[in-house]
Amino acid sequence: MNQARMHSRFEHSLLQSLLVIDTATLWYQMLRGLFYAPSRLVPTCTAAPWQLISQAQLSDEVPRISDIWRNDYQWSLPVTFLAETQPPTALQWARRRGPGLNHAQLHSLFRKRQIKLFLPATAQVKSISERAQLPEGSQLLFPTQATAGQPASRSTSLSQPDLTTKAALALAELLRQSVLHKDDELLVINKPAGLAVQGGPGVKLSLDKIMGSALSFGSLEQPRLVHRLDRDASGCLVIARTADSAAWLSQAFAQHAIAASSPDAVYTGATVQRVYLAMVEKSEHLALNPQGVIKDPLMGPGGSLQLATTLYRVLHSNDDVALMQLTPKTGRKHQLRIHCARALSAPILGDARYGMTRNDVQRKVLADLNTFNSQVDRATLRSDQAVDSTDMPVAHAEADHTTADMRNDLESCGALSVMPLQLHCQTVCLRKPRQQAIGVTSEPSHSMQALMRLFGWRTT
Repeated sequence: MNQARMHSRFEHSLLQSLLVIDTATLWYQMLRGLFYAPSRLVPTCTAAPWQLISQAQLSDEVPRISDIWRNDYQWSLPVTFLAETQPPTALQWARRRGPGLNHAQLHSLFRKRQIKLFLPATAQVKSISERAQLPEGSQLLFPTQATAGQPASRSTSLSQPDLTTKAALALAELLRQSVLHKDDELLVINKPAGLAVQGGPGVKLSLDKIMGSALSFGSLEQPRLVHRLDRDASGCLVIARTADSAAWLSQAFAQHAIAASSPDAVYTGATVQRVYLAMVEKSEHLALNPQGVIKDPLMGPGGSLQLATTLYRVLHSNDDVALMQLTPKTGRKHQLRIHCARALSAPILGDARYGMTRNDVQRKVLADLNTFNSQVDRATLRSDQAVDSTDMPVAHAEADHTTADMRNDLESCGALSVMPLQLHCQTVCLRKPRQQAIGVTSEPSHSMQALMRLFGWRTT
């Protein structure tokens, strides 16, 4: 009797355990379907101007999504990219479709692991590094607290405590006067030599901090960087005015960077071509080979070698210095500076990193330049009519005495270098399928103009 009773109790306990397990499994499946159903987490609503899905829109589309992701985060649009291009990194997508935060703010959020990634295939939300490539259909989640006020605040302000107000106001006006081309999609400016494109240690003023206030021109969207120029270089810099234009411009510059690595690849998207002027030390190699192609690989991230190609041509030269035209076919970091210094043994004047700015040649050139500048007022250098108008295509930027005064103010605040690198992006040409090409030309920096006048050189 007792044995039968114990057996009955065991069966009863087993049935209860199985029932509890089945109930827990059922609840888990129900909750997973309600909270994390991938089909419900990819809204089809129209995005806000800065390409974020707002809380209200997300709530309407996904009413049962977990409150922690719905209330505390804003969602980007799902990642998309052309089949023939590489997937964007998290940082690239945050710039294109994010809330318009500047370079330093995005780096800070990524470093603190506050930007999350949603993967619809596995219904997971996880942390993401800025360099990680994003799969198609995934979405970035930005903390609401960090994106509050965007784009109204434009992530920049002339009243920021870390900016010198006088220099910030002067730089904003200088940037507005430096616009060479403006349409609904993009701007092209003649970046002053010495102005950092992005903020960093020791940088008081940078373009990404000030362009929201200086270059919005009434637009509701935040201007966005799509490529960079070295701090001490000058010339044409392209800025996107919308998230959509930032996407295709970024693709164009990315394709330019890898074009020579895949010469047989078929690419049907937008393209970009840039032409530079550089004042270099004359070398025996240049004397024997005034025109050619450089194909020396450069060190890339992680120590990998990356193919880099540059076309060069000597325009003018004397015993010490040469004026060169450089056309990069790839877009590697410091590509032109390294190719000139190492492949041609002709470092660019003023390049303290890859050249020797205190050698006899550069000391002599800078002494001659200082003597020339002491004899010619800077404002006169801008508007002097003695130079033939065919000397170089003169943009309307930096063309009056007011701009010269601004530049002096900026130099005194340390925002612009007094003796910039003699590297200038003279021309940029953008081609978008089925649309007319956009070609923009800028005038060289003041020091390069002074050297060209000193040596009696002209560009054609």
